[in-house]
Amino acid sequence: TGGSGKGVNYKYVVTKDNQTVAAQEFGPISELTFIPVSSGEYQFSVYVVDAISDNQYDSVFSRTLLVTDKASITGTTVDKNVALINDTISLNAEAASSNNMYRYVVQKDGVVVYTRDYDSNSALQFVPLQSGSYTAEVYAKDVLSPNNYDDVKSVTFEVYNPQLDTVNAKGYFYEQKPVELITNSTGASPSGFSYKYEVYYGGNLVTSSNFSNSGSFTFTPSTAGNYVVKVYGLDGISTKAYDSVKQFEIVI
Repeated sequence: TGGSGKGVNYKYVVTKDNQTVAAQEFGPISELTFIPVSSGEYQFSVYVVDAISDNQYDSVFSRTLLVTDKASITGTTVDKNVALINDTISLNAEAASSNNMYRYVVQKDGVVVYTRDYDSNSALQFVPLQSGSYTAEVYAKDVLSPNNYDDVKSVTFEVYNPQLDTVNAKGYFYEQKPVELITNSTGASPSGFSYKYEVYYGGNLVTSSNFSNSGSFTFTPSTAGNYVVKVYGLDGISTKAYDSVKQFEIVI
């Protein structure tokens, strides 16, 4: 403003680390389009000169702009590639920049079951409630980024739901005659499944077994009456005392 009315010319100079990285010589164009190729602090200076001025320039305006890198995920981790339902699965994303935000999307068998919107926390604690094949995608973007995301990575894990299925009793069901118990399971992880038996009579434990991969157990009732049988199931990756239990009576 305040010129001669004959028009003004503009010159742009962009510097980074005291080095000129872009320039636009004097002309009537009052805009500059500049695409930074690296992060850092940029100084933008615009020189203005009236069309009839004898000066090198009549005024100058400067602005500083901080340019950051796009978010880049350098690695992702999951503490369990194989888990059971209700286990806590810890996911984490690693990035070179500390100015990132992270969004998580978890799918089971191709269907989205969980979403966490952008947050500065790069970690996620996820508890699966169903068995299946899971994929967790983590999206990252710089806090200044206008993009939906700058980078995305994914990890996969399998979740199992181990349960006792059927328990069969074989024998003549007479005192002093052996009774064989045979149990099957379903939904176990590749680490296998083990079984433990307890047999009660009159509220007292009369025989039991330790956890074993064999689903078969034989006991011999000493007297006639009602026997209570408890069967416990434990997956090979489980940290619990047991994952499943069944109880039933046998009349001798």
